[in-house]
Amino acid sequence: MKPTRFLKHILSLLAVLSGLSFSGQFACAGIDLVYPGADLDYGDLFPRGSYTDNTVTVTQAYISGVVQGAWGGDESVSNNLVSLTDSNVDGYVHGGFSSKGSAINNTVTITGGSFVARIYGGASAASGVANSNRVTINSGFFESNLYGGWSAKSDADNNTVIIMDGTVDQSLYGGKSEGSGTAKGNRVELGGGSVKDGIIGGFSSEGLVSGNTVTITGGSVKNDIIGGVSSERLVSGNAVMMTGGSAKKVYGGQSMEGDVSGNSVVFSGGNIESGIYGGSASAGKAMNNTVSVLGGSTNFVTGGLSMEQNVTGNLVEISGGTVLRSVSGGESVDGDTCDNSVVMSGGSAAEVRGGHTSVGNANNNQVSIGGGVVSSAVYGGLVEDSGNAKNNTVTIGNEANIQSATVYGGWSTMSGGGGDLRTGNTLILDHYRGSTKNIVNFERIVINSSSWAGDLLTLTGGQATDLSNTTVSINFDRMDGGSVINIGDSRFLIKNDSGVTSNGLTLEQTEQKRVKGAGSYYDLSYIITNNGIEAVITDKYGNSQGKALSEGRTAGMAHLNMGGDLIAEQAVGNAVEAGMQGRKASGFETFMAMSGTSSEYDTGSHVNLYGYSALVGVSHTPAACLPFTWGLFAETGWGHYSAFNTFDDADSVRGSGDSSYYGGGMLLRYDLSGNGVKGLAIDASFRAGRADTDYRSGDLGGAGYDNSSPYYGIHAGVTYARQLAEKFSLAAYSRFYWTHQDGDSAVINGDYFRFQSMNSQRIKTGARFLYDLKPSIRPYAGLSYEWECGANAKATVSGDNIAAPTLRGGTGMGELGVLFQPVNGKPVFIDLGVQSYVGKRQGISGALQVKVQF
Repeated sequence: MKPTRFLKHILSLLAVLSGLSFSGQFACAGIDLVYPGADLDYGDLFPRGSYTDNTVTVTQAYISGVVQGAWGGDESVSNNLVSLTDSNVDGYVHGGFSSKGSAINNTVTITGGSFVARIYGGASAASGVANSNRVTINSGFFESNLYGGWSAKSDADNNTVIIMDGTVDQSLYGGKSEGSGTAKGNRVELGGGSVKDGIIGGFSSEGLVSGNTVTITGGSVKNDIIGGVSSERLVSGNAVMMTGGSAKKVYGGQSMEGDVSGNSVVFSGGNIESGIYGGSASAGKAMNNTVSVLGGSTNFVTGGLSMEQNVTGNLVEISGGTVLRSVSGGESVDGDTCDNSVVMSGGSAAEVRGGHTSVGNANNNQVSIGGGVVSSAVYGGLVEDSGNAKNNTVTIGNEANIQSATVYGGWSTMSGGGGDLRTGNTLILDHYRGSTKNIVNFERIVINSSSWAGDLLTLTGGQATDLSNTTVSINFDRMDGGSVINIGDSRFLIKNDSGVTSNGLTLEQTEQKRVKGAGSYYDLSYIITNNGIEAVITDKYGNSQGKALSEGRTAGMAHLNMGGDLIAEQAVGNAVEAGMQGRKASGFETFMAMSGTSSEYDTGSHVNLYGYSALVGVSHTPAACLPFTWGLFAETGWGHYSAFNTFDDADSVRGSGDSSYYGGGMLLRYDLSGNGVKGLAIDASFRAGRADTDYRSGDLGGAGYDNSSPYYGIHAGVTYARQLAEKFSLAAYSRFYWTHQDGDSAVINGDYFRFQSMNSQRIKTGARFLYDLKPSIRPYAGLSYEWECGANAKATVSGDNIAAPTLRGGTGMGELGVLFQPVNGKPVFIDLGVQSYVGKRQGISGALQVKVQF
């Protein structure tokens, strides 16, 4: 051995035996004890004479005895730290240990090595508490149990165990009280490695257990994971979260003699060999426990389980993952299961049970299958003897896949049947359209539907369906068929080619016989046949609300008109001007313009449009002496709108959608000043492209469409410019605009809509006054008036005309802005302006024009 290492070893041993720190100071106020690279095969390693704030660091050593941050007889121990790296210990490891006092806020950290006896963050051997202690394992092999905190008779609260890697050959506890103390707020985290016997967040033999958590992100547990356990008392509010890894079983909470209440398991990944239980009681009740499955795989899922008592108010939610066998909201061996729930929106399971009991009743449970796959059976209540299964509710939603399952209101596995399995059981088909093998033991069936795209519920199991003395309540709240609906069309609400028994069957309508589509009303009648219940269209009427669907067309045309204004009022000027200060135009030029607007249009009701338009182009003047300029451009626009419609004979309708267009065109301008009319010029443009508009309305049951059609447009105008004074000038104009958009068609909620082509013809006259503030800055103000002659959004529904919203009418506009050259001498010019509108169009818009010359 090297002399320096030998000396270090001797000093460490002296520190252990004398109670002195490694630095040689007295140990009465906290000790730093360092023990590197040596064997201690004749005793224990811990500081003597100090109970708080000690640090014991052991590296690459063998200890035959106990390693402790502090040891107290009658004294409490607190705030001590033990850190072991690549060391082997035969005895216990304590962050702090007290024979009669408390152990508080002690810590053990281990990286590597092998450990024969138990590991404690903090331990009290008598009536003291073991609270807020911590064990962190980065790696290593552990033959015995690990405890964050352990108390023989008192509380073990708020302790923590974190395992990143390593092997634990027995069990792992966040906090454990062997007596009547509480186990509350303890925490265990497993990120890797393996635990043989199991993990318990908090345990008490005779005390309350609550608020403990276990989080599993990786690793394997060969036995069970339990949030909290008590032998005799209430277990409540404990939780297990698992995103990866594996285990045999998982319990949110477990009690032998007491109740389990409010415990939870969230399982989003990994594999659980047997099952998941929100709460499990041997002799007590299981109440209000929850399980959420988002992913992973397991055999069973149960919200609450009791062997001898009632099970109530438990909940299982399945949104993903695979359950190979059964899902039960509540389950009891020798008690009732009532008011438990299963809500399934995704994932898969073989069976789903609201409540299940071996000896007892399964009443008032709820099952909701909104999505996911159930491959065998759905039970509102399931009993295994002569118990009742009454007043259960099963709801099937539109995304559910139950085609291989049979749906039961109540059922008994006992030969010959059990007690009352039918009374009060309700099946709700909530906009479901699909198939299942059969429906059994329902006293009431509620059909909520808006689909006319095919038969609603088809029974395919090959056995007749008994609907005797069943009440069927029908609510067709709207139509959303994918094809045109005509008088005489029919659909089965419930269909079984193997037959339906209908003695005493009663049909109820919860809504008026007249059903609303997007543009029509439909009268329905219902017929009971040998094969089920059939709905037939007996009449068809117009629906004034269909006008609302044309508002998307008016919004699209208004948006196209904004693009036309951008071309005529901004782009033409940008293409022609060589400069703000009278520079003559010559050669090729690039130009661009942008504008944004927020406007309200009176269309008979009104449309609010928030739109943007932009274009870029190239212009050319053939010769410096010619007063003629032409250009080519590409344009686009996008926006969002909201439409509001009111009706005298129907409810108001709100809708919204997006509009966009893209295309291109040509513009030109000819200056007539050379022909003796100083300041006079004419301009024109042609544009073409495609416009897209969509529309959706929740007030029409989600009715909507996506419209795409070509557009064309022209403008022609005359402008007059005159100098009024040294710095004042006038620019007056009068223009005509024509914009055309082709028609389109759509089948909307069973109605065939034909949107006719739209034509907008506008005449606009106005003037702008400019002031030469500086050579590079010209503010301006303007007024104009526009008259829209057309722009009627005409449409038909099944060949019948409906009311047309229109943009026809007059609009006044005022504007303010400034033309400026941001960098003197550079060929970049900017026009910033704002416009305000009153009349047919109301609101405000902004414009940004950027001109770059070459």
